[in-house]
Amino acid sequence: MPKFKSPVKARLQGWHLKRVPFPATPFVDPFNSDPLRNGAVFARDLRQTEITRIRHALLKEGFAGAVKPWAWMWAQKKLGGSLGMGKTALLTYITDQINQDYGRKFFGHAAHWLAVYVPVHPTTKSVPELAATALACVCNEARGTSLDRLLLGRIRRKVIMLSSENEYPSEVRQAAESKFLDDKWLSNRGVDLTRLATTVHRHLRECRVSAGFAQAIAEGSLHQYLGTLNGDANLIPARPSLTAKALTLLLNDLARVVNAAEVKRVTFLLDDFYYLVKRTPPKDRIDLASELRAMAISGGASYYSVKENLYNWIAVMHTNTAYTFSAAWESVDLHKVAPLKLNAEESVVLHPFPVYQGKDLLEAFLRFQRPSHPPYDTYPFSAEALAAIVALSAQGKPGADATFEPRSLLQAAYEVTCAALLREDVNPPLGPAFVEHVLTGVPLSEVADSDEDVAPSEKLLPVATSCLCTCHTDEESDILDIVAIVAGGGSREKGQQILGYRCMACNMPTALPIPAEAKQH
Repeated sequence: MPKFKSPVKARLQGWHLKRVPFPATPFVDPFNSDPLRNGAVFARDLRQTEITRIRHALLKEGFAGAVKPWAWMWAQKKLGGSLGMGKTALLTYITDQINQDYGRKFFGHAAHWLAVYVPVHPTTKSVPELAATALACVCNEARGTSLDRLLLGRIRRKVIMLSSENEYPSEVRQAAESKFLDDKWLSNRGVDLTRLATTVHRHLRECRVSAGFAQAIAEGSLHQYLGTLNGDANLIPARPSLTAKALTLLLNDLARVVNAAEVKRVTFLLDDFYYLVKRTPPKDRIDLASELRAMAISGGASYYSVKENLYNWIAVMHTNTAYTFSAAWESVDLHKVAPLKLNAEESVVLHPFPVYQGKDLLEAFLRFQRPSHPPYDTYPFSAEALAAIVALSAQGKPGADATFEPRSLLQAAYEVTCAALLREDVNPPLGPAFVEHVLTGVPLSEVADSDEDVAPSEKLLPVATSCLCTCHTDEESDILDIVAIVAGGGSREKGQQILGYRCMACNMPTALPIPAEAKQH
């Protein structure tokens, strides 16, 4: 019996949409493969000033010798406001821009630069745990080629160029650097990957990289190697077995790999760094500052990365937390390197967005993954409807001083879009009256107004479950793609509260009875 396209899918196609274009959970999750979730949708114009300051004030236009080993980025908010101000999307965007060509376009010259985005989880309570998270992020492939893979490509090219002229085909020796990341391309041109891995391993051992780490890099298996050390393939949060080795692996072994790959600088962007400060008891904060100083600045005798000046660290500090750390920071003279002051010359301050920019953010999500060209840019919304969503999501007093935060704005846009798709009597252009009907009097998802808020995340259900939202009635077989939105994402504790479910294909929310076998997990 023939299958017919579901009403939801047909309406999405008629509205020139691939799926609901706004994230179901409006928190950026850099480890999520969904581009609506991992920060891939970015409205550059909204943060152009901050991008310029990061390039100029913090990264010194890509001249590694001028960059300070530590710098601050500030998340500033009004008292009582919530987070969700777009800093994670900015930091992941900066990371991607640098890593796409080792900083050439971002800086305007061959900077030989790489960057690592590191989310500091609210439970992080030590510098070794921070280092373990950074190692996990070095292996992250959710947003594209991982940093360890980029390093492998450069070292492959290096050892091939150092080999005898007849050992590899001229086509390989003259290939663009990106080709050395492609195993299939190399194999199709006669390169023995096992032999190449042995050569890379030998070169890294000559650079004093430890045997296990060198083998993992050479074979492209760093994530598996760290998982073995950790005793768990899930590296975040790390277990004590990996945490105990993390600083040595990050600051010595990885740094030697970086140097072998002839990369001049790796920038670590520490998002939500203030969580580590808050988790450290006041009596231990001087020790925390001392450990950070050793990790970034004064540990030359212990850490290869410090001795060779290969790394720098940009940490996001919350304005409401900084004062509790300032005394400890100054006690070890770190204020002489990076003053813990909001308006210091070499710092970047992230302010909430003014309301008039909200429409630009919504349009960026509407433009992303359009399967066909719509009648106008804001379709299926009218321009007035987008303005109404922004106005109803505004923080503070109406008028010129009102601001919005991406978190609440995207949540409102998601709710309005889903409501429209499910009502056959609503058709484009969606106007402000419908927006007010959906949002007025219906409370949006509450977000904690303190530093302790924990972003919801998503997980696949523990049993194979088909989507019940009728999106897949035109497929030949069921698609098992339901995800649960859970409170306190990232924790491995049992008993997490399930906030809802959504379909990964169309992004629609769906009511889902939990099978008995799922309840047992």
